[in-house]
Amino acid sequence: MNKNLASKKIQDDTNSFITFPDPLPKENIGSLLKVFSSPYFTLDMAVIYLYNKKKVQGVFDYLVNKLYTYSDNEIEFYIPQLR
Repeated sequence: MNKNLASKKIQDDTNSFITFPDPLPKENIGSLLKVFSSPYFTLDMAVIYLYNKKKVQGVFDYLVNKLYTYSDNEIEFYIPQLR
């Protein structure tokens, strides 16, 4: 069994255990938030993720708010690309 996958063990009628993998491994929950909060997350990356995740409402909202943390001089170059 893969160590990275979380799983659930359920005992059946014959007293043996059946193992079911969880649909989402626990270490993947919030992984985008970890990336976005990283000191290595740049304005370039924010624009790329903004384009790629434009249909995911929560991610899109977070990234738009993240853009407000950059100065006008930093973001000025990217404004035509955000249209």
